[in-house]
Amino acid sequence: AGTQRMDGKTALDYVRFRNDPAGDIGRIARQQKLIKAILAERVQNKDLSTLKKLIQTVYPYLRTDLSLLDLYDLAKLLHGIDESRIAMATVPATPVTIDEISYLEPKVVEMEALVARMIKGIDVLTPADVKVAVFNGNGVRLMATTTADYLKARDFSVTKIGNAESFGYDRTYVVVLTDEKKAELLNSALPQEAEIVTPSEFEPHYSALKDLVPDGTDLILVAGKGFTVGGTASNG
Repeated sequence: AGTQRMDGKTALDYVRFRNDPAGDIGRIARQQKLIKAILAERVQNKDLSTLKKLIQTVYPYLRTDLSLLDLYDLAKLLHGIDESRIAMATVPATPVTIDEISYLEPKVVEMEALVARMIKGIDVLTPADVKVAVFNGNGVRLMATTTADYLKARDFSVTKIGNAESFGYDRTYVVVLTDEKKAELLNSALPQEAEIVTPSEFEPHYSALKDLVPDGTDLILVAGKGFTVGGTASNG
């Protein structure tokens, strides 16, 4: 218990330990913690000549496409760097089991957003940022529920599931309550393209539905004629 000073073997045992309550995510967190500690202890607080000798010592045991000169240059970049400037992250992923072996399957959209935010300083919209109210506008049994399940599986947040005021919608609509970019993201994820409209363009339907929509909802999706999800469709 308490603070411990690790040698190489103990450090490897620490990062390789698999019986973590958080599974692979916990192991990744320990690996990141060790890397930060090594940077603080062996890179920031050593002079460049000492770092050069250290690199020469460990290089024969590394498998890398970086040359010794590349590693020297990297050490120079890291030397004296403020620890607060070192950013690490774990790729968003879903636990899956394939052939009785556990894996983490990357969430591609969220991963691209993370990379863009960390490296380019760009905030990229993801499905998790989009809150949708889903309504059945074609009368097909469980259409709203099936559509909501489809969206949840793609990480959209569903705020409401219900029937529209009519089952006579001749097409599928996405009503923009906040940000049109969110509507475009939702539309790109749908099996069939919907018509994107504003509340005023959606009258008188919007007035009939607005009181059913929870506060904070970004979009209203009304499944109309011909909309298909999971083998369920309306043909009129």
